[in-house]
Amino acid sequence: MNLRFDDTAYLQRLKQLPNAQLHIHWDGSIPFANLFDFYQRKGIEIPVPEKDLQGNPVPKIETVEQLHQFRDGLFSRYGIVDVFKIPTMAMQTTEELRTMAIAHCEYLSRQNTFYGETRFAPWYHAREGERGSTLTLSQVIGHALEGFDLGRQKWGVTVRPIICINRENSPENAEKI
Repeated sequence: MNLRFDDTAYLQRLKQLPNAQLHIHWDGSIPFANLFDFYQRKGIEIPVPEKDLQGNPVPKIETVEQLHQFRDGLFSRYGIVDVFKIPTMAMQTTEELRTMAIAHCEYLSRQNTFYGETRFAPWYHAREGERGSTLTLSQVIGHALEGFDLGRQKWGVTVRPIICINRENSPENAEKI
């Protein structure tokens, strides 16, 4: 068999094979349409920084395509916390965590993934993270597990969480997690 990177038939066959994701970011794999719809339903603006890394003003995100372009600017135009603030702000309540966990399972299913080890930092979704949540760290983890189980039932994808400590946390807060 003569294989090349530009062998589209071979690449299509690979995409059709069942796979397992052994390290995937929950907050980075929620489909753009789900995130955009969330903010539209809530009637709130998508949170963006005032300025990009070069000091230029950042315009409002008003379309799914603009949301996609914003994410694509990670590291070159925007910092990691700014980019991931958008999905984490959409996961601050019990219902939001469950809904986005199901959306994550749908995403994995559409990628032909049957098993995923999904990392997330519960601090961003708990009251300690100061993003508006009233949930405790234990509640965040519990609701995420509930949502992943609902997603498994609906989409046939098993998700196991990798609980992470976000990089800007102090050692004292890391111990709480």
